[in-house]
Amino acid sequence: MLGKTVWFFGLPCSGKTTLAKKLVESFEKRGMRVHHLDGDVVRKKFTKDLGFSIDDRFENIRRMGYLAESLNKHGINVIASFVTPMRAYRYFLDKIFGKNIVFIECHASIERCMERDVKGMYEEALFGRIKDFTGLTSPYEMGPTYGKYHASHTEALSQSDCVIKIRNFLERCEVF
Repeated sequence: MLGKTVWFFGLPCSGKTTLAKKLVESFEKRGMRVHHLDGDVVRKKFTKDLGFSIDDRFENIRRMGYLAESLNKHGINVIASFVTPMRAYRYFLDKIFGKNIVFIECHASIERCMERDVKGMYEEALFGRIKDFTGLTSPYEMGPTYGKYHASHTEALSQSDCVIKIRNFLERCEVF
């Protein structure tokens, strides 16, 4: 049986990793085989050779897309959390996975993301110490116009409410 992929995307600090971890916990409690691929962890351990240019970002997403697809082929469900700033990247993923992927966009204003930023990345980017920072000095395109897609309003809703809505959406789509 093939696994499925749920791909969280959004601005830095919009809630992708937090919601992904909660969803992983929820699936594990139901006895599902699931693996979390997180952008920060992946960049530290697997894709240190890549920067944050548009081309490097695409290469990062391409590699992780193929890794997730490989895990799916072995019956492992994947919850991915990556900024994935461009629609073209998400379109690429949609073509790899077809019906086996669902996109969850974490919506939060840039101001709210800055408030949540415990690492100080936004401040560093504003002072020019981080180049190509998504949402400030590098583009971010909202939502896909294809495939299975849900917008999670992480600024307006609690984490619990977001997870409930995401789980309900996944069940309606018959993904899990």
